[in-house]
Amino acid sequence: KPMPEAHKKVNSNSFIETDDERLVRDFLHDAFFFINIAEIILFIEKQYGIDEKLQWKWVKGIIEAYQEAFPELNNYQHFDLFEPTIQVEKLTTRRLLSDSELRIHHVTNPLGVGGITDATTISET
Repeated sequence: KPMPEAHKKVNSNSFIETDDERLVRDFLHDAFFFINIAEIILFIEKQYGIDEKLQWKWVKGIIEAYQEAFPELNNYQHFDLFEPTIQVEKLTTRRLLSDSELRIHHVTNPLGVGGITDATTISET
């Protein structure tokens, strides 16, 4: 299915449909966790002094509790939210440079193995 022209004008390297489950997972991380949840976490840390690492640990715990409560749902392995790294779009680079190529990079997943939530120095105060 071709991309709608109105969408293509905003970001010619974006996609609306894909068969690649990793891209869907990474898009979810990029849009929901990195852009939205991360901003809320940073605000709470600044305003209330609750450590960022501890907050990510809480987010991870909520996701794990949901998965344990609903084990019959079969998409957890398709959209593994706990991968060590994920791909996110370089939004600033896309805005500053031409929109001629997809600009992504791998970043540490704060929910993933080896990420923020695995830090042994997290204090639960």
